[in-house]
Amino acid sequence: MAVIVPLREAHVPAAARLIAEAFNTAAADERKSLAGSFNAAVAPRAFTFAALESENVVGVIRLMSYGVPQGWGDVALFSIFQFAVDPARRGRGVGHALMRHAEDFAAAVLARGQNGCITLLDETKRGRPDSRFYEKQGYASDAGRVEEGLPVLYKYVSRPRPQIFSRRNG
Repeated sequence: MAVIVPLREAHVPAAARLIAEAFNTAAADERKSLAGSFNAAVAPRAFTFAALESENVVGVIRLMSYGVPQGWGDVALFSIFQFAVDPARRGRGVGHALMRHAEDFAAAVLARGQNGCITLLDETKRGRPDSRFYEKQGYASDAGRVEEGLPVLYKYVSRPRPQIFSRRNG
């Protein structure tokens, strides 16, 4: 079972390799991008989590916070902008665990009691047009909206409200 943790500098090389493999990019560029997430100017808005099995990075997910856009009422906006799982670990719950962690993090830590909306571009459609991974996680199409030739998906998340009063049967 994978353990989800905030990305640490020691994880950067392995996480960069996974992302580079998944997105067909250069690992050196991904290392630079991931290292930038430790920059104090970026850190308050960008969050990266690693899935570890026996201290080996087997998955990575990156979440960006955009705050509450004007006209969105009390809905905080987030975007999953990179997500990769080691091909040997796919189908074993690693991706689901990473998605759930990012959603829970957005709802509990970032949204601060507000509603949140997470968006993403469904990159899986490039290689596997029939993939329904995100739909199975509860994401829906944004009225057929497409960016970069890929469907935009979204999911609303909300922080559980604390229970202030408890009832006792007496």
